[in-house]
Amino acid sequence: MTFSLIRFLEVNYIMLICFPSLGYLLCTNGNDKENFSRTFCTNFVNILVFTYFLYPTNFSFIFYPSFNFITLVWIVTSSVLCLSIDFGLYYVLYRKLKISVVSQKKFSIIVLVIVLIPLMEEVLFRGLLCSVLKLITYNRAIYVLLSSIAFSLNHIIYPKHNVFSKFLWGIILGCAYVITGNIVVPITSHIINNLVIYWIGYVQNKKNGGIK
Repeated sequence: MTFSLIRFLEVNYIMLICFPSLGYLLCTNGNDKENFSRTFCTNFVNILVFTYFLYPTNFSFIFYPSFNFITLVWIVTSSVLCLSIDFGLYYVLYRKLKISVVSQKKFSIIVLVIVLIPLMEEVLFRGLLCSVLKLITYNRAIYVLLSSIAFSLNHIIYPKHNVFSKFLWGIILGCAYVITGNIVVPITSHIINNLVIYWIGYVQNKKNGGIK
């Protein structure tokens, strides 16, 4: 009975990490990106509390951050690859670089989109998820694949090509993480990617008169 209860908690824990905004999607039409983000942020805090009390060792990934030449190489490489995927998809679909961007200029919204959301997503999908999967298997390919699927599904509220591109992002960021063992790499790369995409979209919208 004890073993079954532990397994039940582990499975629910993994599901919670993989689908932090599932409840929102099931209870709404799934079109409100702002509330979707709020749900994600709220569940992120719940997951951290859950982890702290039941699986404190899963936080071990945050105790080994370092910054060196190899780290820098992986940050640059993963950023270039991820941005190339997005720009390539946009060109194939629209025959030009057409990027959607948050229409608000509020500092809090910009910080949320560019810094906080990437930070939370990497902690969840690369850090915590990989840590808990080690309780089941040591196959790094499984870490990368499952974290990529979870990461892409967390963007299901966006257009389908965005979900596909985020799956590829997940493969790249996941590989960067499992190879370097440094959570700083995917976090920094993700922030750079969002910053570049946001800035390009902002400039385009401003030229078109969409942002005053």
